[in-house]
Amino acid sequence: MSLQEKLKDFSGSISTATGDAPDEYPQWSSWTYETHMADLRELWAEIYPQLKNLEQGGVGRCEVTGDDHCLRCCGEGEGSGCGLVPL
Repeated sequence: MSLQEKLKDFSGSISTATGDAPDEYPQWSSWTYETHMADLRELWAEIYPQLKNLEQGGVGRCEVTGDDHCLRCCGEGEGSGCGLVPL
């Protein structure tokens, strides 16, 4: 899963978390506050190192060309034609 996909999952999970107080999770749901927080922690543990790598100008690999690129030089963002993901 790419960093962009992980960030979308993380964003959705945070959005859901802000909708229900810890004691207001639906009884019918298999999700509890504890399982939701565990999911957020797991996603963050995957995302954080990749974000730090971006911040420090790390190297990524373009999923389109397979080439390695400096993120600060080539990370033009979504729709630029470059499928850059952090290594």
